[in-house]
Amino acid sequence: MAEHTVTEHRWEPIEADLTPWAGQKVRLKLISDVGPADNSVGDWACWADMRLESLQERLVWVLEDNAEAYRRSPGPFPVPGITVEELRNARRGWLHYDGMGLSGGTGQYGSYGVLNGVEIGPMAEAGGDELRGVWAENVTMELPPEAIKTLGYRNVFVLRNEADWFKVRRFWIELELADGRKCSSLISEAAWTQPPGWPYAEGIKVPFGQYITVDIWFKP
Repeated sequence: MAEHTVTEHRWEPIEADLTPWAGQKVRLKLISDVGPADNSVGDWACWADMRLESLQERLVWVLEDNAEAYRRSPGPFPVPGITVEELRNARRGWLHYDGMGLSGGTGQYGSYGVLNGVEIGPMAEAGGDELRGVWAENVTMELPPEAIKTLGYRNVFVLRNEADWFKVRRFWIELELADGRKCSSLISEAAWTQPPGWPYAEGIKVPFGQYITVDIWFKP
């Protein structure tokens, strides 16, 4: 169904077309071997974050009582006609956002970012100044290569937080394409607060036990 050569011990995406088995019950197996170099040092494998996706895009109608999450503005580096292949072959990438009260890091109030099911690491601090209403603007986190390889026109960012009190807004992705050009997604303008009872809350309020989830779109 699918074959992929992995030369280093790291997570990499793999996908297979299940069209020939449409409507049937199937069992998927992951098989590893020594590879073309006949190297048995790392002939093991595991998989995670498995999901099923339709082969073709499908229009989905959603009735939403809060349209704030869908408010977007143009990014600073639009590339008309950008393809998914170009996105996934980018040399480097960064997540941008504004924040207020976000501790970041890995401590007691640490939080983590996940892009398209791939962990991208602890959130970068975005403290700002709650008392003066000042945001920390354009905070950046570099994306690992395995996250870049999952990029598409629609991307889902999840902020995993268990204990911190903060708000964030204006999420977007910047890429350095293979040919050296800069490319940016649309900017997701909505503000998100966790938890709802924070005195400086605004925008979409997310209780503890749930994760802030943001759609980040590239315009083809």
